[in-house]
Amino acid sequence: MLPQPDAKVLRTNPQFAALWRDLTTNKIQRNGVSRDVALNSETVKMREVLHSKRVEIAEKEVLRNAVRHVAFGEDGGLTGELRETAQIVSAQLDGKLSPQDKDIVLVEVEEFMNNIDTIRAAVGSHMEQNMVLLCQILDPTQQQPDPATLPVHAQALQADVEEAKWQLGVKRIELASTLTQLLKTNAQLLQTCIRILEQVVHGSWRKDWRSDCW
Repeated sequence: MLPQPDAKVLRTNPQFAALWRDLTTNKIQRNGVSRDVALNSETVKMREVLHSKRVEIAEKEVLRNAVRHVAFGEDGGLTGELRETAQIVSAQLDGKLSPQDKDIVLVEVEEFMNNIDTIRAAVGSHMEQNMVLLCQILDPTQQQPDPATLPVHAQALQADVEEAKWQLGVKRIELASTLTQLLKTNAQLLQTCIRILEQVVHGSWRKDWRSDCW
């Protein structure tokens, strides 16, 4: 169950009150379970397009990184003029060449495509090595790293991240409740100190002490 904030706290902190209403009305139920948010068709379609675009951008970036590695890396797998051609094409993909080099780039791109099988093999070897390294990082106990297990591990990590986010939200709510109680206790302590000071100033303690002694 989510702790109920003090009514006075909600009145004196309108921003926190708005957050509390949003959490308990739209995000989570009072028992702490997330609410199922109904999405309209446009929102669903937009999310699908966004996801597809993110995947496309990620794939292009992975491919550019692989070409950059085989072109400039010491163990890229390319040598001689083909390596130089790959370097020029990689620089073009990274936007590092000026428009004045267009004619040179066209020649190198043609040479690049003529040797695409060799370059594809080098790129594939590099990406396979990366997948093996990822498998070893995700599960060091694997004797024979299996790239086919990467999606399962990725989904498990994503689930762990979502759970951690949820737990963080719960802890924030608990912290807010604890802080509210702390402020209330602090206010009570201040009130007690003020009463004690007032009694000392007016001499009530001194009079009571004298009467007790006599």
